[in-house]
Amino acid sequence: TGPSLVQKSCLPVSIGGHIDVDKYGQVKGLPHVFAAGDCANHENPPPWVPHQAHMAQLRASAAAKNMKAILNGKGSTNLYRQELSCILDMQNDAMWLYRSEDDRPPFRNIFPRRSKNLIFVKEAFEQIFLFYLRHL
Repeated sequence: TGPSLVQKSCLPVSIGGHIDVDKYGQVKGLPHVFAAGDCANHENPPPWVPHQAHMAQLRASAAAKNMKAILNGKGSTNLYRQELSCILDMQNDAMWLYRSEDDRPPFRNIFPRRSKNLIFVKEAFEQIFLFYLRHL
């Protein structure tokens, strides 16, 4: 369910309790208002699509591009790729799980599906992402 703050707001709420947005991230019924991340719903998502983390980042990027287009007098055209990507660290081994709407694996499938080396890949991704969030 969505956050209680959303349910107490004046924003339209989806069945799951999240801010009701269209496929471009625009809040339904409120022109020039966009929402993305954990607070916004997906429009007709596959059952395996997560709300948080990487998926929220993809949705926020598309919503920001659409917001910029609207402010420049153009229409929303940017969509996001629905995907799930996760490295499961089991301390002595690791597995990369992924799924996408177009069945394309991330990073052109250069990483193995199972390898102890994925633990180091996960740690590197975490450091790069934290640097990105803090400095860019």
